[in-house]
Amino acid sequence: MTREKKNKAIGIRTPKAENFSEWYSQVCGLTGAELVDVNYGVGGLLVHLPNAVRIIRSIYQWLEKEVEDRGHEPVIFPTLIREQYLTLEKEHAGFTPEVFWVEAAGTKKIEERLALRPTGETQFYPMYARWIRSHSQLPFRRYQSRHTVFRYELSTRPFLRGREFLFFETHNCFASHEQVMTEITHDMETMRKVIWGKLKIPHLFLKRPQWDKFKGAEDTYVADTIMPDGKRNQISSTHDLGQRFAKPFGIKFSDPAGVERYVYQNCFGPGIWRIMAALIGIHGDDKGLVLPFDVAPIQIVIIPILSSDVAVNSNILAKCAAVEESLRAANYRPFIDATDRTPGFKFNEWEMKGVPLRIEIGRRDIDKGSAVINIRVLPGKVEVADSNLVEAIATASRNLDVHLEDSAGTYFADKIHDAETLDAAIAILDSAGGFVRVPFCSIGADGEQYGKILQEKTRGAYVCGVAFQDAERPRNRKCIVSGNEATELVYIARSH
Repeated sequence: MTREKKNKAIGIRTPKAENFSEWYSQVCGLTGAELVDVNYGVGGLLVHLPNAVRIIRSIYQWLEKEVEDRGHEPVIFPTLIREQYLTLEKEHAGFTPEVFWVEAAGTKKIEERLALRPTGETQFYPMYARWIRSHSQLPFRRYQSRHTVFRYELSTRPFLRGREFLFFETHNCFASHEQVMTEITHDMETMRKVIWGKLKIPHLFLKRPQWDKFKGAEDTYVADTIMPDGKRNQISSTHDLGQRFAKPFGIKFSDPAGVERYVYQNCFGPGIWRIMAALIGIHGDDKGLVLPFDVAPIQIVIIPILSSDVAVNSNILAKCAAVEESLRAANYRPFIDATDRTPGFKFNEWEMKGVPLRIEIGRRDIDKGSAVINIRVLPGKVEVADSNLVEAIATASRNLDVHLEDSAGTYFADKIHDAETLDAAIAILDSAGGFVRVPFCSIGADGEQYGKILQEKTRGAYVCGVAFQDAERPRNRKCIVSGNEATELVYIARSH
């Protein structure tokens, strides 16, 4: 079997449009872009491979910079939580069916079992009650990054659902509820700047219905996108906690008059795994992974096109090294693939791994003082003089990102539909998927019964929520489920 045929056999075998689920598994796996290995031996757990780790590290760095610029300071908490803390806020105690418990140390049973953290609220807030004393400490903003949380999920899928997954969270205290709402708008802006601005992942900001909010929150606000199979992917959440945790945990401050008051709180969690899933699913194609320029671990792969002439090959490799050096000096991340595999094999492999740009250098390029640039998502190749190469790389990287942004924007616009009746909404969900915007009676507690009926009638579609800001109100329209006067325009979708 030739190297080219072998590469084709172990690469992406299923077209994305034909079977997204199979395509996604192939891209993530060892025969694709080498992002994860699911064969760890413990159900629901996986190994993150170097290509994924480097991508995720960039996402973390951008999020950390954004929140630190807003005054958040980093902390690291232990993995274990006392059971009494996990159940102190009564609604939040609903997490306990999903919790992994530690009940013994060696051969000795421990007195109070400990939870592997499912999320951070009940880690942070006992300490906040110790640390916060005065209004002069507010706003009080802390964040925890690059850690994992644990939940006993019944079904798992790389980057979409797992029993141990990567996490990022901020936990913040304020003197007033108005400051909480301002913070929530900042959280949404962070998503816009990083997830859309850097990663080109389009999304909607929605306010969740009361029956589908975070356990222990007054309200939950999310960023939702749509995967190519038409299902919703929640990529962040930010919660208005009000004083629901402050009171049971005793988080108080003395105001300027010396009066003791409870703080108001919010927490923000960009879904690192879910963001990664959206990056893979929305941009990827039938060749494999596609990455925006800034997030790519290797931004430019340099491929020497060698011949049978040893002296010529020496010159080609020397030029490749010189190009690599000039690109590193310009703060790019290049890599020379000088292995003995054929050019076709190398092209396929690096396209599969999502490298944005490729430079090809052969005998003809030595003679002409030039190189050839290929952009991962655009057809054709561009010949560039050696003297203009670094400038041409800057232009090519911008062209790639503009193309991804335009393509993702068009893709997402096609995933948002409108319907006035339940039958019309079901027809859209079955044929096109995505979000369907429909008139609905209420996202308050009184609407829950109709949300359940909707889910049953549509075979799994959820009321995802209403637009967070500038939400349009329906006029003289009927709820598609109850037939009552509609008070909201909600987005519904089937969900991952």
